[in-house]
Parts: sequence; structure tokens; C-alpha cells
Amino acid sequence: MDQSHIKLNLVKTLSESRLVIEKIIEAMEDGVCVQNLEGKITHVNSVFVKMLGLTEKQIIDKTCVEVFAQSNLAIVPELCSSLDFQNGKEKEEIFNQNTGQRLRIRVSPIYDYFDKASSYLIVIRDITDVIQREREMARAEQLALIGELVAGLAHEIRNPLAGIQGAMDILIERRGKNDSDRPVLENARQEVWRIDAAIRSLLERSRLRAMKLAPTSLAKVAKAAVILAQDQVAAKMSTIQITYLPSLDPMVIPIDAPQIEDAILNLILNAIEAIDQKGQITVKLSHNTKDGFHQEAVVEVKDNGKGISSEHLTKIFNPFFSTKPYGTGLGLAAVRRILRAHKGRVEVDSLVGKGSTFRLYLPY
Repeated sequence: MDQSHIKLNLVKTLSESRLVIEKIIEAMEDGVCVQNLEGKITHVNSVFVKMLGLTEKQIIDKTCVEVFAQSNLAIVPELCSSLDFQNGKEKEEIFNQNTGQRLRIRVSPIYDYFDKASSYLIVIRDITDVIQREREMARAEQLALIGELVAGLAHEIRNPLAGIQGAMDILIERRGKNDSDRPVLENARQEVWRIDAAIRSLLERSRLRAMKLAPTSLAKVAKAAVILAQDQVAAKMSTIQITYLPSLDPMVIPIDAPQIEDAILNLILNAIEAIDQKGQITVKLSHNTKDGFHQEAVVEVKDNGKGISSEHLTKIFNPFFSTKPYGTGLGLAAVRRILRAHKGRVEVDSLVGKGSTFRLYLPY
């Protein structure tokens, strides 16, 4: 076999190998690009192009700094210079502050037959969902521990409380209707009942209940919550007005009706407490399109109360955090837990002195 034929076979073998490698890179779920020793990008896959929001023409033969500086990842150019191209390095950054997207970049040298670096492989992996799942697991563990703590504490309190309540009943029975001590004892018994009710509410909000999903009209569930809140406002002879703006669509979706009703009622009651005297609360139902594809049902609870400071806004969904003097700090934590169990979410906008708007998003 002559040398020209050997060279032809070698070129053919190398071309086939390169084609196989390119197909493998293209099939990867991560964004991949190859950078030569001069710092120019020589090859990318479609995932990398999509991540950066650029065209392949805008990337090839450009440097890492040039490409990332104009990409939609908003990466700072200094990141490329901080990556260790010689030894390979993994670095994790938040590139898009608006979406909270987290990406992991790994740089690995590609060695030639002489064991010298001939180019560098840059792999970008979107780990946003991974981080989110880790946080969800941590929150679930935290809530489970809180539930155990509350259950134990409630048990220790309710036992002596039952004894106090029994003793109060006996003392009241021994007093005549006109006895001057009777009103004092009855007031004390009322306080005992109030403590017991608070403990039961605390237990209910901290307990993880199994969901029972069933196709239900979200409009009816929201209306039931509004009626309950309106009854409470009427009982207190408050001047707060609660307006319900339903959607023409009944919004029949698979939900746990009692839990969603509890979540909506919780937001309305919080809105009532945020208004000092006269005020307006609006509960509105609507549709929303997420990511341009998925439909969502939206329950909006808006008030013109005192609002929430930016300092507290990031903490209001944390268990036991409350700005109320006698608040348990479990109400909004329970709302978030209920929405996440339904694969939904809760968002809030607020301005001090102007009011707050809470939105519940449910898959539709």
C-alpha cells in the first residue's frame, strides 16, 4: 500500500472521528464550546448557542470575553479571565439576576498526542432546577422539624390548660349568678379558650396534610373564602370593603379545595389586618401564560393597607417570621407550602404606605 493511499485513509478516519465527536457534542444537554490556544471559539453545539441567545456566526472565531459580554446571560467579562484554562476549573455564578438562573461552568484542557494542551473545552450546565430541588428538600425538612416542635409544645401546653379549664368550670358552677366573682372567672375561662384556639390554629398550620386533588371550580373556592372574610368584617362592624372580581371562566382545575380556600382566606385576613381603618381589598381571578406555553390560573389579593418594607419582604414566607405583635409567622409559610404542593407559586408586590398585592399561580 503506497503512502498516498495511507494518507487518504488516515484523513478519512480523522474526518469520520471528528464527525462522530461533533455528533456526540451536539447531542449533549449541556452547552459546549471549544476554544483554541489563541482564545478563539472554534466549535459550539446548539445548546450553547441557545443559552447565549446569539447566532453561531456571532460566536465562532470570537474570544470568550467578547461572546459572553454580548450574551443574554449577562456574564461579566472578568469571569472568563478568572477561569483556570491551564488546569481546568469549575465555577458557579448567578448570571441573570432577573430570572435567578444559575449556571455551572467547567473548563477542561484537551490534550494532543504529545500530552500538551491543544485547546480547551468549556461546558455550561444549567443547574437552576437542581438548586431549586435542593432548597425544596431543605424547606420540607425544616417544616417537618417545625411540625414536630409545635406538636410537642402544644401537647405540653394543652394538658395543663385542660386542667385549668376544668378548675375554672368548677369554680364558676360554685358561684351564683349574682356573685361578683363570677364575671371575673368567666373572663378568665374565655382567655383559656382563646389560648386553646390559638394552639389548635398553630397545630393546623404546621401540620403537613395529605392532598386530595379533585377537579374543582377555583371561582367557587375563591368566592367561599371571600364570603368568610366578609362575614368576619361584618361581625367586627369594620368599614373595610372586600370586592370579588370573578372570571367568566369557572376555572375547573385539580386542586385540594379546602387547602386552596384556606390559602386565599389567609391572604384576605392578612390584608384586613394591614388596613388600619377604612380600606379596600380586591380579590380577582384571571388567566396567565407562563413561558409562552403553559396556562396558569391567577388569584390576586390586593389591598391599600400599610404595605410591607423591602427589608421584611424577603422574609415574610419564612416560618415564625411575623411583623404582628401576636402573629405566629406560620400563615404565609403555609400558603407557600400549599401552592408548592399544587406545583404552583405565590408572589408579592408591596409599597410601604400604598398597599400589597399577593398573587397565587396554579397550573391550568
